[in-house]
Amino acid sequence: YYEQREEQDYWMFMESDGTKRAMLPFKITRKSMYSYPSRIDHFLQDWEYSRFVECANVLERPENTTRKIPNSFSSALADLRDFIKTKDNAHLVTHCGTLLGWYRECSFIPHTTDVDFFIRKEEYSPKVLASLNTKKSPYNLFRIYGLPEDSYELAVRVKAVKTVNIDLFSMYTAHNESWMGGLAWYTRQKYKWSYP
Repeated sequence: YYEQREEQDYWMFMESDGTKRAMLPFKITRKSMYSYPSRIDHFLQDWEYSRFVECANVLERPENTTRKIPNSFSSALADLRDFIKTKDNAHLVTHCGTLLGWYRECSFIPHTTDVDFFIRKEEYSPKVLASLNTKKSPYNLFRIYGLPEDSYELAVRVKAVKTVNIDLFSMYTAHNESWMGGLAWYTRQKYKWSYP
């Protein structure tokens, strides 16, 4: 079964084994006494990536903690998630320090100055770049590293905010590992982060 709460922008699904899944709302087709997702292919793709994990909140900070990125910026990230999903049917996945901050303290790490996501290479298409790189886009694409087949990274900012960099990495899968590449722009040295 699923439930939708006013304060959330997603539907929470509960499986019989206790597993929770969170998915963006989708259109439902009703026929006779049956209801099912109107786009079953999109539903199945979203279902694969929808496992809901609570943040651990093992590091509680005082409410008045000064942060480089205010927690209210999370709504801008939800907008970016929706923008990419709507335009390109790709999934943004929280990563690096952004993932650590969310899991460890349910917020941004106070001293962090950027936000990190990845997009799986198999979901990436040139439409992602094209969508971000238009005058009508609410985002400013200001940096591209690497090539789509190796170490690809896009850096964007929300035009209305302009102060927080959002890094979009490509996650590649090969054999028994996933990996991301990176480039130190000041030395032009390449890095590879492997995830078995």
